[in-house]
Amino acid sequence: MKNSLTLLLGILFVSMFSACENDAPQDDQFKSFSDSFVEELWEVHPEWAFWVGNYISPEKLSIPNAARRAEVRKFTEDKKAELLRIDPERLQPHNATDYKMIMNYLERTIWNEDAFREYEWNPASYNVGGAFNRLVTEHFAPLPERMDFFFNKLDAVPAYYAAAKTNIKQPSKVHLELA
Repeated sequence: MKNSLTLLLGILFVSMFSACENDAPQDDQFKSFSDSFVEELWEVHPEWAFWVGNYISPEKLSIPNAARRAEVRKFTEDKKAELLRIDPERLQPHNATDYKMIMNYLERTIWNEDAFREYEWNPASYNVGGAFNRLVTEHFAPLPERMDFFFNKLDAVPAYYAAAKTNIKQPSKVHLELA
């Protein structure tokens, strides 16, 4: 029993000590990157930010046009290039996992633009209803303020749907019926 307790305490001591060591010199660089990445992500995707409870721009409605896709593409490629300057093999395991998740998101975003191109065939993806519903039902601000956000966002709806109509090239029948 005493030997088991000694062994357990030894393992705990070694694991605590190794967790305190900075064996991964790029952890600080990655932490800085990931903090700025998340903040910039919310600015590029204000609807997503709002959906997860970050109310920085609840009145914004991103117009899904070529300029918007170019903005997202530039952000994605810039962040991928920045991330590639960090060696995931030199990160602590929890940061290496985050690194891979962020890289997966960036690569998926590029693939969606280049290959999947849902914006060209899925008219059902152009639905602003959820964003407006949350403005009314989510109690993040007094109702009069939320209604101001609502009407400011509503002003962008005609441009939003005009861009959607321009984007749709070959809608799939099932998505057309759903839309």
